[in-house]
Amino acid sequence: MKGTAEVLYRRSLATAYGDPSLKGSDRFMLETINISEGGLMVSFTPEVSEGDIIRLTFVRPDTRTTIEIEAQIQWMRKNQAPIMGKFLAGLMFRTPPKGMLDDLVAYAVSQNPNPVS
Repeated sequence: MKGTAEVLYRRSLATAYGDPSLKGSDRFMLETINISEGGLMVSFTPEVSEGDIIRLTFVRPDTRTTIEIEAQIQWMRKNQAPIMGKFLAGLMFRTPPKGMLDDLVAYAVSQNPNPVS
């Protein structure tokens, strides 16, 4: 499941982590690796920092509806196989509206109807 993201809040502007060229309003592409009710794992290229808060945006091609959800980066590591992006990160949802999360999970399942259990 592919989407975009933007940084809403940097953990610290003085931190050595993070891509210095990435400004708060810059959007970047990401790809979802897995999803649960509590969060998701994503792959992307620009370096952000643990603790940063980002807004994820997905557009469902079947309904043309936009799904926006905020999440906080819990962990991040360099991707061993950067074909999907330079970094992997674990995100925790920040109190998403119930219907929005249900819609996101339904969309994820529609993209991969045979998930690995």
